[in-house]
Amino acid sequence: MKINTKVLRDKIEKLNKVKYTNKYGINYAVLDAAGSVLRIYNSDTDNYCVRTELDGLINNDEDFKAKADLKKLSKLIKNFGESTRIYIDDDKLILSSENRVFKMNYEKANQYPLLDYQFKDDLKEIELEKCFTNELFKHIKFVAKKGKDNRNILQRIGFKEDIVVATDSYRLIKTDLIPYIRNGNNFIENEFSINVEVVKFIQSIKEDILSIQYNENDENVRINLTNNIVILSKKVDGNYPDTKRLIPSTFAAKVVIDSNKMLNYHKELNDLSSEKQWIVDLDLKQNTLCLDNPTIDYSISIENDLMENSFNDTISYDCKYMIDILENLIGDMSINLQGGVNGKLKPMIIKDGGNSEYILLPVRRY
Repeated sequence: MKINTKVLRDKIEKLNKVKYTNKYGINYAVLDAAGSVLRIYNSDTDNYCVRTELDGLINNDEDFKAKADLKKLSKLIKNFGESTRIYIDDDKLILSSENRVFKMNYEKANQYPLLDYQFKDDLKEIELEKCFTNELFKHIKFVAKKGKDNRNILQRIGFKEDIVVATDSYRLIKTDLIPYIRNGNNFIENEFSINVEVVKFIQSIKEDILSIQYNENDENVRINLTNNIVILSKKVDGNYPDTKRLIPSTFAAKVVIDSNKMLNYHKELNDLSSEKQWIVDLDLKQNTLCLDNPTIDYSISIENDLMENSFNDTISYDCKYMIDILENLIGDMSINLQGGVNGKLKPMIIKDGGNSEYILLPVRRY
């Protein structure tokens, strides 16, 4: 089988970005040649399997399915010419191009994690606009960092009805899915979650999501990307809390502020410290942002474009968490406050004119 080397090189480089977790640190791939199509699979064995395919020219070769070292393949084809012939001969996987021939050992790959997975039921499909992918990438920052909290619910991104959700228990992002759905007003009928590592991989290879296929009874979902790349991802167990209960329909107070100015103010405050957690006090009665630190007395006066009802409590929160939210916002932002008993401890709901809402949990001060 002959393959365009440039296309092959690009595909292998993308598959090389899969984080493989075997004890030898070897990144394996399966080359599956059948007819005029070469499919290449790679898997991290825990969360997802990636498949890509290339059109080739039949050259009287037999079909084969070979497991080989992906990094070695990647280095090998850097010096190959315009086309690469791939075939099996004398129990060796052979790659040849112009005056170069390389023979390498391989394993027969009749069984491979997720390689030939058969879905139990017919798949439901939700087709998505390409611009949804960038919205999904915003969720990456809102999952818990590994080592800090490894609970499954905090290492995933959830799809439920008409929303996408991620949280690390201190802040939450909720994105409206409806504006990104193509070909009809479908929504997610069966809730599911995928590990954040899958989304990080999509971000690393710079491809867009075209559709997601799923059903209720299978442990996997299929994510179809541009350039004939398919990801088979294991679902993460458990369901997210109902965001409708977390976000009330009415608020005690609301303030509208320029999000870019607020971002610059918070970065200014954050630059004053090398501490892991830097607490900021938002005083909407005095319209100030202050550092909550006994050794530094520093405050910034802020101007708001609109204040609906007064809010007399000072709210304390993690400065870096607010920066992560502000970096996603454009134009004016609204901070919606719940008020009532212990209002300063109730989550703030933050929005701009886009399709996402953010929840930030205040810090309890003694």
